[in-house]
Amino acid sequence: MRSISGHVLLRETGEGIGGLLVSAAATIGEQPTLADGARLDDRVGYRHALLVDPAWEVGRTHERIAVVPADSTMARDWLKRLDARAVLLRPDRYVAGIARDRDELARLLRLATPAPIARARA
Repeated sequence: MRSISGHVLLRETGEGIGGLLVSAAATIGEQPTLADGARLDDRVGYRHALLVDPAWEVGRTHERIAVVPADSTMARDWLKRLDARAVLLRPDRYVAGIARDRDELARLLRLATPAPIARARA
């Protein structure tokens, strides 16, 4: 396992996705209460969840990824502890990866979005 600036390089460990540099990958995600009192799981259901800094505008994502603004102190504090602007949780609520900038966010979303199925030509 190799680390860079204290972050695990996932491609070498087989954890997380796409070789993103993250310190929280493959750990169980937190369950913050959101501003309306709902827990993250109750808001998202059984699909990927992207908890994101409310200052970030996130464009359209795949329907299997729920984008949830970190609109509570508990949610924002978790992002601060991760030193991240966004965290992607798998449906089993393990951390898939984090993003600190827009490029990492785009890469994280791209890697978490299922590829279209190629159709065989007749």
